Amino acid sequence: MLENSEGMTTLDYMLAERRVQKLMFDFVQDTFSLTDEEILKIKDSVDATQFKEAFSYISDRLRGVTDKRYEEAVKREKALREKEAKEDPKEGSVELAD
Repeated sequence: MLENSEGMTTLDYMLAERRVQKLMFDFVQDTFSLTDEEILKIKDSVDATQFKEAFSYISDRLRGVTDKRYEEAVKREKALREKEAKEDPKEGSVELAD
């Protein structure tokens, strides 16, 4: 979700991720005219991953993306993540201590 995150410290990344989350919640609240209480209810009942997926869907649909195109994009993203996980050099580089 964060582009150009290379070289960021863990704290920088966490703070940036929180800013992105706040922007997403603000967008949803403004777009659907939700009250603060309704946003709190969403935050309490939906985990971050579910919210990001829903936000992605909502923002794509508002931009005119069809359900079919959205599903295609989700499948491609999933395949890419799986491929990257298989190619992750960190996973195969376990060194044994003597």
